[in-house]
Amino acid sequence: MSDPADEAGGEVIFSDDGLSPVAATKAPTLSQASTKDGETILDSDDFSPETAFEVFQGKVYSTQQQQQQHGFINRFAPKDETPLEKLARLSSEVAELEAQFKTTASTSGKDFDEQLIGLASDLSTRLQTASSNRMEQDDLTRLMKQQLDSMKRKDDSSTPSAAAAAAANAGKTGVVYELYGSAGNATTSMESRIIKLERLLGSSQNTVTHNSLVSRLEELESLVQTVDPTILESTATKAKVIRADLEAASKAKNKLTATYKKEDSKMIQQLHQQMVELEGLSGYLPSLVERLQQLSGLHVQASSFTSRLGQVEKSANQIGSTLSVIEETLDKVQTNMVENVQSMETNMKSLDERLNQL
Repeated sequence: MSDPADEAGGEVIFSDDGLSPVAATKAPTLSQASTKDGETILDSDDFSPETAFEVFQGKVYSTQQQQQQHGFINRFAPKDETPLEKLARLSSEVAELEAQFKTTASTSGKDFDEQLIGLASDLSTRLQTASSNRMEQDDLTRLMKQQLDSMKRKDDSSTPSAAAAAAANAGKTGVVYELYGSAGNATTSMESRIIKLERLLGSSQNTVTHNSLVSRLEELESLVQTVDPTILESTATKAKVIRADLEAASKAKNKLTATYKKEDSKMIQQLHQQMVELEGLSGYLPSLVERLQQLSGLHVQASSFTSRLGQVEKSANQIGSTLSVIEETLDKVQTNMVENVQSMETNMKSLDERLNQL
């Protein structure tokens, strides 16, 4: 068993914890590039601590490595791919990158990884919206092509040349279908197809506010019929009658204005001038009218109160007259009572005297 001092070239590092001595390690030899003259080339770059730590973590790669990876991807990517295939490939690659960033962020927990995850998710959502818009546009163009093809086929089938060609090719095909339709159904079907195409194209027109093609044609026909000479003559006669009526009304008005008196005209002018002067008080009129209504109610109550007071006075006079009559009767009763008492006293005296005589 060899001594660690011999392995370290005679140098031994002793520890104070009672452990075995550790041999001092030698510095590693650095291979440096040299020029033809024998001078060494030193590469010295200044890095901040954050960038150095990121390089140590393996987050930052050299441009040469990135170019190599990009060339590798371009070499294996298909050359003749359609835009939709390219979009699908990019979306799948972005999804893979997002998954890788999420795994690295869960282990490292750095803000930079979270920002990368946010950017990757934003890019994936944009790619999804672009693919959905492209698919909607393709569906719309496909539907429009189908509608136009069906309309062209129906137009071709309605022509006699198409019918003759179908009859000529009957021997080849074996089965011939003949279609019959009315013009009204054709116009309605055309209108419905136009409305569908407008809806697919995103037109904001509404069938309620805008009339159909047939109704517009009917309106144009009615306007054309109004230009008929007979209708124009009838309207001219009606206009002449209306003009005569207006002239008669103007003459009657002039006669009425001539019969007006000067005093009436002056009074009207004064009233008009007064109304113009009182125009500034128009804002106070509602409150004034309300106050006048309240005062009229109070006036009615006051008039009823005066009538009630008159009735009370009449009743008081009647009571006073009855009291005076009662007083007179009481005086008479009092005098009669005195007279009766005196007569009773005289009668009692006479009775006493008679009893004494007996």
